[in-house]
Amino acid sequence: MGEQIQLNTTRTQCIGAYLAKPKGAPKGGIVVVQEIFGVNQHMRNVTDRFAEHGYVAIAPAFFDHFEAGVELGYDEAAFKRARELVGDRRCRERGRIDRIRRTHRLRRLLLGRHGRLPRGGAACDAVS
Repeated sequence: MGEQIQLNTTRTQCIGAYLAKPKGAPKGGIVVVQEIFGVNQHMRNVTDRFAEHGYVAIAPAFFDHFEAGVELGYDEAAFKRARELVGDRRCRERGRIDRIRRTHRLRRLLLGRHGRLPRGGAACDAVS
């Protein structure tokens, strides 16, 4: 249903993202924040399901800032690699959200969190 796209960032490189659009007029938009496993098949499925319910949904590949194309599974080796990628880095989702609001002149941006790992690094508390 969705497609891979490239997003410009404030840094020198672009990052990838998975974008899914509804068939009809959209009810709104949703940013699907990746788990520590990158934008893998599960995250693409989640993004597609939001589109099936009428929302434009996008899952930015935040790991692309330091390693492009990260897409991990859920086995022990994947957990180990994910922890290495996250390391000491703390995501700054709040700043990214504020930039989205300013860039698109949004008075209000409703956010939620989906995922199984409440302390999952890249998916850290992006709820406002």
